Amino acid sequence: MESKDGLLVTTSMAYLFIYDTLGSLKKVVEQGNVRAQNLKELWGHNIERLDVAPGGEIVGIGVGYPNHNLLHLYTGDGKFIRDFFPLDSIYTESSVKFPSVDVDTAGDVWCVYPPFHKVFRYGINGSRKKEIVGKTQLFKPPDKLKGPISRKSWLKWLKTWTPVVECAATQSGYVLLVMLAGEKGKPFVKNYNPERMYDGGFFIDIYDREGNLMAGGLHTPHRFLCVDDKDNLWFALAPETPENPAKDGPVVLGKYKLNLKPMSVGKKVSKTGR
Repeated sequence: MESKDGLLVTTSMAYLFIYDTLGSLKKVVEQGNVRAQNLKELWGHNIERLDVAPGGEIVGIGVGYPNHNLLHLYTGDGKFIRDFFPLDSIYTESSVKFPSVDVDTAGDVWCVYPPFHKVFRYGINGSRKKEIVGKTQLFKPPDKLKGPISRKSWLKWLKTWTPVVECAATQSGYVLLVMLAGEKGKPFVKNYNPERMYDGGFFIDIYDREGNLMAGGLHTPHRFLCVDDKDNLWFALAPETPENPAKDGPVVLGKYKLNLKPMSVGKKVSKTGR
């Protein structure tokens, strides 16, 4: 993630790492303290993904402990400012951690958390704004919020519902909601994944910023990565597909455009920089 000053910011859950453009580590900021006897007792912020706001602030997403807030705001050099998005305690037990966050150029924070079929929206000041509620019938909630302990059983359980795993806001006024296809997608195509964690690809819904469904249930074997500042959608193209036919070949980056008329949003509203 590139900061306002051209620095690169990344995370390792309990830490923020800030690099210069040559790759030299400039600063490490500790966000939590993992207690050896129990990983759940991570006191602080458990940052899994992040984005940088127009003013240079860093927005991280991940369940905080002991206060279960999902979003965390820092200055550009990693100093903590505030927590927001208080998460109901019943969801902190979920063993699926695929939250996603995107900050647009208007300073709106868009984020998703797997068990919810919606995209949440906040101001950079922590104020909650109108969210986008999923409107397609493809979403299937988990039968339980805490998955099995064994990896084999956990992967099997993961395929029985449709986790919401990504979101992004475009400059042209649209918001993407991306779900794992799970069992519903398996008849169509298998998705490439280095760890073979799931098959079935992804479903993508496209909404306007007010939550109106523009296109729903778009199925793809390719993992969505981000929207750039020119509104290009970037995907990791899976091998053995029409877009990347090489057998056992590498994943290839693919760039696409939405074939939708830009919304009237009044000003430039979004950027994504991952």
